Order: sequence, then structure tokens, then C-alpha cells
Amino acid sequence: MNAKWTITALVGGALLLGACSDDGDSASSDPVTVTAVDFQYDTREIRVAAGTEITFTNADETLHTMTDKGGSFNTDDVAVDEATTFSVSEPGTYNYFCVYHPAMSGELIIE
Repeated sequence: MNAKWTITALVGGALLLGACSDDGDSASSDPVTVTAVDFQYDTREIRVAAGTEITFTNADETLHTMTDKGGSFNTDDVAVDEATTFSVSEPGTYNYFCVYHPAMSGELIIE
């Protein structure tokens, strides 16, 4: 193989690998856990694929919820040291908060 073809093959291979690589901005379909602790959510922005299981765990001293401001989801009360799992199937951006502690907030991005 001459030098011209070798360089073409190397550049073409590099471009192909670059096109197939994960840029880290894509949504994950792996289950996600969000924990309430010290009156805040430990994850303020969640980016997942539609239908991904999201587990909300309460590791705080009082009741908390994970509630969409637009009403699309609500975990209801989650007691201390308890958890609940839910999923959202409609793509979009959802702003969530705790109904008892509205300063607790975050963003769920469904792709």
C-alpha cells in the first residue's frame, strides 16, 4: 500500500471512529437515583431517555416529594429512608420541586 492510500485509510478510520463516539451529552437509559439529603436534591439536572427508571430516595429528616411543576409526575410523600421509582415517557424538560420545601428544585430532561 502506498503512502497516499495509507493516509487516506487512517484519516477515514479516524473520522468513522469520531462519528461513532459518545460525546457524553446523550441521554442515558440506565436507571437513575436522585436522593433528598440536607433539604436538597443531590442531582440538580437529570438527562435520561424516555421511559428510564428514576428512583427517588429520601435520606433526609422529614417527608419529601419529587413533583413536576407542570403536573406530569408526582412521587407523593416519600418518608425518611424510603424510596419510590417512576418513569416519564414524554420527551421534554420538566422542572421538579418538593411540595413541602419549594426551594428544593431540579430539572429532568427526557430525550
